Amino acid sequence: MSIVSLVPEVYVDVKRIPDFLPWGLRYNAFYPYSDLFSHIVNTQATAPPWDAELEAYYRTFHPDVWLYLMMDHHTDASALESLRGRLDALRQSGLVEDSHTGAALEDLEVAIGMVEARLRKRWEKIFGLRDIRDKYFRMHGVYAGGTDYYCVDDHLNDLQFPAPAAAQHSLWPLSYRPEGNDATVRLDDDVDWTRYTLPDRPTARSEDERRRREGQRAEQDAEGREAAPRAPRWDDEAAPLLAAPVDEARSSGFSFSFSGLLRHRPTQAV
Repeated sequence: MSIVSLVPEVYVDVKRIPDFLPWGLRYNAFYPYSDLFSHIVNTQATAPPWDAELEAYYRTFHPDVWLYLMMDHHTDASALESLRGRLDALRQSGLVEDSHTGAALEDLEVAIGMVEARLRKRWEKIFGLRDIRDKYFRMHGVYAGGTDYYCVDDHLNDLQFPAPAAAQHSLWPLSYRPEGNDATVRLDDDVDWTRYTLPDRPTARSEDERRRREGQRAEQDAEGREAAPRAPRWDDEAAPLLAAPVDEARSSGFSFSFSGLLRHRPTQAV
């Protein structure tokens, strides 16, 4: 069984989504409320922060953006749970390969890493905004679905902030776009997406952590260059694991390479 067959197809190519959530905002206000990032910060069980500024930026995205991102998120989350269950069962059996599916233990480990990485990257780039919003209003007993915002507006503070650069429901930063979509700012247009990034909210702690991680990454890159030819990273175009989606077809979303995960494995087709 190939590793690719273990990774579910999704609508949106995560690699092509612009980065909308800056580091300080993620680290201070978002990461503590998602167990996807418990390896970075402690996960909190309380309601996450949400305010009128975050809500205004949330509304700049076309409502269907969240529909497709949510479907992909749940597809990956379900696949991750299933893969972990299969891996645990295989380990307990003492076998190195599932006799029914042919999936090897190492294949499952790599597939888990791939799906988990895609979940995190989607969340870090954009989906975290929806996830945090849902958790906030759910914990406050407020219905926040759809585009009828009167219940939401009644619950938000009167925070003053510069208006977002984008009009309400105008942004479509996804590779997949259905016919008839009326978003006016699209991924396939010549757009400077940095204009639509949310304002950062850095603190001394988040800046210290950012510098620490950047230094750690630089050391790892230097060690890698000395030890061997550089393995492709997430943002490489050179060695795609899977081809990009054709004619807006659903995609694995993995046009990057996971050679770092594969380097200890025997060569095989994927």
